[in-house]
Amino acid sequence: MALRHAASRRLNVEKNKSYEAEIAGLNQQISALQMKIQALDKYRQNRNKEYCDLEKKFKALEIKHTDQDNKYKAMEAKYTNLDKKYVTLLEKHSDCC
Repeated sequence: MALRHAASRRLNVEKNKSYEAEIAGLNQQISALQMKIQALDKYRQNRNKEYCDLEKKFKALEIKHTDQDNKYKAMEAKYTNLDKKYVTLLEKHSDCC
């Protein structure tokens, strides 16, 4: 009976050591996963920052493009007006000569 009790205790000790080793392994896996999560979160934050920077640049370029477009339209209107004046002058000149 005592022999069986001692064997049972040894078996329990072995099981406990096995469980402790398994727990230690799981804790290492948890730590590794937490590090991966932190790395992915940092990557996401960096990508988000890059996206925000690109969005600002895009908006600035869009504004610049709109300004250039407005300037082009103003110049186009100015040249159209000059063309009309030129045609008027040609008509006056053809009438008198």
